[in-house]
Amino acid sequence: MGGMRPLEVVVVTYRSAIEIGDCIDSVVQYAPAGTMVHVVDNASPDGTVDLVNSVYPQVHLVARTDNAGFAVANNVALREVRSEYVLLLNPDARLMPGTVQRLIERLDGDASIGLIGCRLLREDGTVDHAAKRFIPSAREAAVYFLGRLVGKRGSRYVASEIGDREYAEVDAVSGAFMLIRTAALLRVGLFDESYWMYGEDLDLCSRFREDGWRVMYEGGVTAIHIKGASTGIRSPKLNYEFHRSMVRFFRRHGDESPLVAALTPVAIWCRFVLTVAYDEARRLVRTVSR
Repeated sequence: MGGMRPLEVVVVTYRSAIEIGDCIDSVVQYAPAGTMVHVVDNASPDGTVDLVNSVYPQVHLVARTDNAGFAVANNVALREVRSEYVLLLNPDARLMPGTVQRLIERLDGDASIGLIGCRLLREDGTVDHAAKRFIPSAREAAVYFLGRLVGKRGSRYVASEIGDREYAEVDAVSGAFMLIRTAALLRVGLFDESYWMYGEDLDLCSRFREDGWRVMYEGGVTAIHIKGASTGIRSPKLNYEFHRSMVRFFRRHGDESPLVAALTPVAIWCRFVLTVAYDEARRLVRTVSR
């Protein structure tokens, strides 16, 4: 496509000083020559901006003075992208040999593909199943969230019927590693900035499919997604943002009856209230046991 570079990479950082170096190094090592890297920092207090400035002067760095969230920060860089493809990469993700090349070949070979993801492995070698997702209907989501209220596990969000090493069409891939056809993105639109965190990748993939683009998962190649060890307890703000995003998502993309449309947000907010109570009880137990 003329003088257009094949790829640009967008990384959104917040408190990422420990991980960002390995992430950028992997792009330099394994992405096509001439790939431009954009880093948008959401007001990190840990020296992320200083590190990128001093060690990676070739990176296009935007240092925000506020933490406006994942969608807003990505859009800042995406508005500047002029390449044929753009890779969204988490700061705690790393490229592996041959991965980007294979995915670009998939996009080059099939003009119906709008975006594609790959198999994601955690640092200990276990599979991050969020790399391939199916999106439940609003009815299924209501059942899922209500089921979680009584302790039932299992999730339609994970495309478990597709093998980890398969190449297949899915409803969504993870925003931690998402290779996008820029022309398709320009047609579909950027991230919905009303999502502060959680759900914006599901929303984008859904809008791609609604516009006629295919969303693909390539399990034959791999990237690393560290996903730091978690206590399983979200902060109250993140817990709220997760449930708020799910309500917004199913209001926008649900096509169910009025009854289901009314019950789904009720189920989601009921689960939010119970998870807040449960998490606070766990925090209290930990405090007392110290």
